[in-house]
Amino acid sequence: MIRLMWSGERTVSYEGEHYHVRGVHPGDAPPHPIGIWVGAYGPRMLRLIGRRADGWVPSYGRAPVEDLRSAHTVIDEAAVEAGRDPAAIQRVLNIGGQITGPGAGHRPEPGRSVGQLGGGLAGPPEYWLDLLGGLTEIGFDAFVFWPTEPSAEQVELLPEEVARILRARG
Repeated sequence: MIRLMWSGERTVSYEGEHYHVRGVHPGDAPPHPIGIWVGAYGPRMLRLIGRRADGWVPSYGRAPVEDLRSAHTVIDEAAVEAGRDPAAIQRVLNIGGQITGPGAGHRPEPGRSVGQLGGGLAGPPEYWLDLLGGLTEIGFDAFVFWPTEPSAEQVELLPEEVARILRARG
């Protein structure tokens, strides 16, 4: 129904299981495409993402990494069943923490979430590069970094330092 309301049609009608509209005048279409993104974790919502959504945007730490990995499978299977290309569904992960100087970072043990640690992730740029690389391997396209120390320096460190390391690795 949302997509129908954004279609630019002068008058729309919709008969769904839960919502019905007849003769609605939605107004002008948006000036650019608007995606429908869902940040959910349950199997029913993951299947809905696969069938209908443009993107999935969960948050790291709300579920163990293995659950995030299996969620990609649920989304992909639902997309295929709906006749969609699973690759058309973008996957962006919210991830919070702090970029520190040299030293060991910390992340949850297998089966634990970040929330159980009592804080966000922390480590030097190399740690973040390895972490984000692993999350890319399980299916995430991009990341939204939420620094636990909200400063311009923290926001700039991730792309600047990770890019420096990537260039050095060739």
